[in-house]
Amino acid sequence: MGLDPEDLPPSCLSKSQEPVILARHQPALGLALQQALLQRGIRSRCELTPWPERQWHAAVAQASVAVVLSPPLGQAGLGLRRLAAMALGTALVCDEWRPDDGLCRDGRNARIRTANADDLAMAVAGLLEPSGYAERDRLVEGGKATLLRHRTALERLRFQDLLEQLPEWWQQARACHPGG
Repeated sequence: MGLDPEDLPPSCLSKSQEPVILARHQPALGLALQQALLQRGIRSRCELTPWPERQWHAAVAQASVAVVLSPPLGQAGLGLRRLAAMALGTALVCDEWRPDDGLCRDGRNARIRTANADDLAMAVAGLLEPSGYAERDRLVEGGKATLLRHRTALERLRFQDLLEQLPEWWQQARACHPGG
């Protein structure tokens, strides 16, 4: 998937209560969400431009909640920002992904809501309240399990590629040593 957890910054032990909104793909929704959160007394950081990876990784690592808005229909997305949030131990809130890539599951590793500022704001606010801490921890653990499954799948694909190349390498080795 192009995400190596060793390239990520360490997750902060003391997470900020200020959520991060990664809204590059949907800036209008990102700004509306920021306003909806502010109306609930929650300050947030809304990023609308493509960052250098290190910068947005650091912001997500410090936040207790990250909102990742999906690209518009028809644009491909690999889910790297969602996977990064999971790897950094940050609870994830996202809008419904179209088409559903199966990466996020509501209540297991993310809160998934409609692409509506009020619905997303309620999801974020619920995770920031003391009564939402247990769910936030559960989502973080589910995210780590998801990341492990994806990493294992990637390792299997790399191993399969290696196995498929063995006959060709064997033939090349035999051609270099015609006598045996």
